[in-house]
Amino acid sequence: MAPLDTASAASGAFSFAVIGNGPFGSAEEPAARRLLDAIGHASEAPRFIVDTGNIKAPGESCDDTLLLARQGWLDSSPVPLFYVPGENEWIACQFGPNGGNDPRERLDFIREHFFDDDQSFGVNKLPLSRQSASARFRLYRENMRWQSGDVVFVTLNVPGDNNHYLNEGGRNGEFEERDVANREWLDRTETVARHGHARAIVIAIEGDPQFEAGARRDRLFGWLRFDRQSARDGYAELKQALLKLTQRFEGPVLLIDGGVGPLATGYRIDEPLRDEHGTRVPNFARLEISGSPHLSQWIRVRVEPDRKEVFRIRVEKVAALPPDAAPAPVQPEASAPTGVEAPKMLPLPPVDRAPGE
Repeated sequence: MAPLDTASAASGAFSFAVIGNGPFGSAEEPAARRLLDAIGHASEAPRFIVDTGNIKAPGESCDDTLLLARQGWLDSSPVPLFYVPGENEWIACQFGPNGGNDPRERLDFIREHFFDDDQSFGVNKLPLSRQSASARFRLYRENMRWQSGDVVFVTLNVPGDNNHYLNEGGRNGEFEERDVANREWLDRTETVARHGHARAIVIAIEGDPQFEAGARRDRLFGWLRFDRQSARDGYAELKQALLKLTQRFEGPVLLIDGGVGPLATGYRIDEPLRDEHGTRVPNFARLEISGSPHLSQWIRVRVEPDRKEVFRIRVEKVAALPPDAAPAPVQPEASAPTGVEAPKMLPLPPVDRAPGE
């Protein structure tokens, strides 16, 4: 792993990598291995990786053997890696040719085997806090929090497919209990960040919260369930919790999610959160990545706490070379208007602190 930039370390600046949505099938496994290797051998090594989940295709087997094999891939990362469970690992397991599994049982399996200690994945690990340390939320080991420099990072189990809200009737026990846990974890994170005078908060989830108004259409699993429209927004409470957090926390908040399908460039950046009056929330931005079939690139998020624009985002390409080959040159950072799918600097405001804080 390449050494940290000493000048960056002295200024509090650092970077982390973002990946997700892959590998989809055994054919993509070599590319996925090269991806992790390229990140670990980058000329400026990121401090850690955030993986937004979906480490298997929707139609792949959900059996223990495949899940544990993908867990081994996560743990092979040369740098610490924080993984968020994706819908493909548990919700999709009830549908399609490899269906018939109970989603909650598959989620319990992942919790037991993927999150059995208080460390990240990777050859080199980092410590973390889990929501399960609280007796009330002991099931939610996948909800994590850690801090790097002046930035607090948090993960939430918010999957695609309308947050696993069931429209067919009956009790939505899994959704309701997890939604309460997620909102409590967000609230606690905001308190920790504010009391600790954190500069920014980064939130990682798998599902796209569908910030746009109107009825939702399930674009990922439509081919499995006749593309029905959802009668109820399963992300409504989450979006209210995000609004509450950004209104109470003065610093920038960056949400990272795995989207709902392939994007032309493999990612997009926007500022989609609106308040109760429809006004854009200025200290909130979202980075969405699509992963497969873009496993030949990864997203570097550079954190510069002393700058007005705390987060600088760029794409780094992976050369189709053996793992011991030199890394490919990276694309330069550049500014771009909000919503344009191009490397850009996020226009997030600084934190105004009182003297002595």
